[in-house]
Amino acid sequence: MATIRQVVLADQIYGSRANRNYLKEKGVRFGGKRMGRPPKETEENKERLRDRIPIEGKFGQGKNGYRLNYIRARLQRTSEAWINCIFLVINLMVLLRKLQEQLENLFFSRSLRLRKLLKHIATRLWAFFGQNVRASLAVLPV
Repeated sequence: MATIRQVVLADQIYGSRANRNYLKEKGVRFGGKRMGRPPKETEENKERLRDRIPIEGKFGQGKNGYRLNYIRARLQRTSEAWINCIFLVINLMVLLRKLQEQLENLFFSRSLRLRKLLKHIATRLWAFFGQNVRASLAVLPV
């Protein structure tokens, strides 16, 4: 059975000491940058940075493509609802793209024989009807 890791992956602005203490009380790990001076570059740091790159990319995508940085709600509840809805839409778009890829792969891989058969039938029909059409056109008065 799979386990769910409790990690908060958030922008750097949400990494305040108060937020980190709150998450620590709840037993949730904060996946953002560490506070203070950046440590020397090590393999572990490079690995953590590689883990952060897709997350930062999603925030950028949300800001540029889904207007995440244009939320003008006055109440905190409303702002959170907008943010949740935007990330829901982003996740739904990812899901739809994956579903589309799966359907295209399924359709095109299984339909290769069908396409060849239809092409063969179409050429035979065109050969048959094409001759009849040409013959009937020759009979028409000009």
